[in-house]
Amino acid sequence: MHLPPLPPLIEADLARVNELMRQRLNTDVALIAFAAQMLVHSQASRPRPALVMVVGRALGGDAERLRMLAGAVEFIHTSLQLHHELDGAPSEDAAPRAFGGNASHVLLGDLLYTGAFRLLVDLGDMRVLRLLSDATNVIAEGSVMYQQALAGPGLDWAACRRILQARSATLFEAGARCAALLCGADAATEEGLALYGRHLGMAHQWAVEARMGAGALVLPAQGEALAAQVAQDLAAARAALPELAEAELRAALLAWAAPRAQA
Repeated sequence: MHLPPLPPLIEADLARVNELMRQRLNTDVALIAFAAQMLVHSQASRPRPALVMVVGRALGGDAERLRMLAGAVEFIHTSLQLHHELDGAPSEDAAPRAFGGNASHVLLGDLLYTGAFRLLVDLGDMRVLRLLSDATNVIAEGSVMYQQALAGPGLDWAACRRILQARSATLFEAGARCAALLCGADAATEEGLALYGRHLGMAHQWAVEARMGAGALVLPAQGEALAAQVAQDLAAARAALPELAEAELRAALLAWAAPRAQA
C-alpha cells in the first residue's frame, strides 16, 4: 500500500512523533536501547500515527496532545507486530524481523506496550484510554482467529474480513476515533472518522496480505477479486468522511482513500 505524500505540516508532525517515541524509549539497557531506536526510525511509512495527525489537524486539535496519541498508537502497533512474529505470523514491517530472539521480542514488545499506556495516562483522557484498551483486546482476539485460520483451509471473503478487521483495521479505527475525541468533535463527526479509519485500515490490510505470500491468510482469490475488495473499502472510506473545516487536510484525507494496492 503506497500512500500519497502528506502535507508538510503532517510530515513535520510525524518527525516530532518519532522524537517523542525516541525520548520515551530512553533506557540505560544498551541492547533494548539499540533495538528501540531501530524500531522508531526504521519505518518509512507510518499510516496509523499519520492518520491520527491528519484527522486531528483537520479538526483543529492541540498538536502536542495529538502527537502523544499518535505515538501511543504506533507503540501499540509495533508491540503487537513483535508478538505476532513470536506466533509465526507474518509482519507487515521490516523492523520486528530484524530483531532476533524470542526473549528479546517479548521484552521489547512489553516495553513498547507499557510505553503506549504511559503516554495515554499522561494524556489524562479516560475515554481515549478505554477505547485503546478495548481496541487492544479486540486485536488480541483477532490474532487468535488469525492463527487458527493459518492452520486451516482457505476462508471466504466474509471470514477473512472478520479476522482482518479485528486484527488490523481496529487500530486504524480507534486511532481516528480517539483523535476526534481529543478534538471535541461531535458524535456524527467522530463516528464518520471512525468508519473512515476502519475502511482505510481494511484496504491497507488486504494489500498487506496479498504482499505477504507464505504465512498470510489464504485469500479466496487474488487479482480482480482482491482489487474489488480494496475498491469496496476505499469507496466506503470516502463515503464515511465527514465535512471538515480545513480544506487542505480534508483533501489529504480524501487522497488517503485512493491508495494503490500492490502485491
